[in-house]
Amino acid sequence: MSRPSSALTKNLITYLESLNKTRVKMENLFNKKSLSRRDVEKSYEALYLRTTTFFEGFIEELFFGLLTKRIYPVSSDVVARVDLKSDIVARDVVFAGKPYIDWFPYVRTVDLAEIYFRGGRPFTFLDVSSQ
Repeated sequence: MSRPSSALTKNLITYLESLNKTRVKMENLFNKKSLSRRDVEKSYEALYLRTTTFFEGFIEELFFGLLTKRIYPVSSDVVARVDLKSDIVARDVVFAGKPYIDWFPYVRTVDLAEIYFRGGRPFTFLDVSSQ
């Protein structure tokens, strides 16, 4: 059964909000002198890595979900160029023998999206002009 891409987005937002709450707690503890600056900096590193890893997983899940129609887009502008029903087959095709996909820098995601989706949508909706 397919689910809307908006559900995936809500999950991402919820996760990012929880990480932000952790950041705020760390800063409050620092302000109360309960943590050293080094401790806070290490927590920032961990939060950054968690954010990046989770976002990369979000992109991959969205990409393959849309490609195999496990996830349906909120916009009718999103059209896959190929008809793949199986995640295994989709991954074999997109990975092209590589052990993993580099989704970052984001232009790599856009390049892949332009191959597999008309106009690269929805991945080209994100403004990357500042990169």
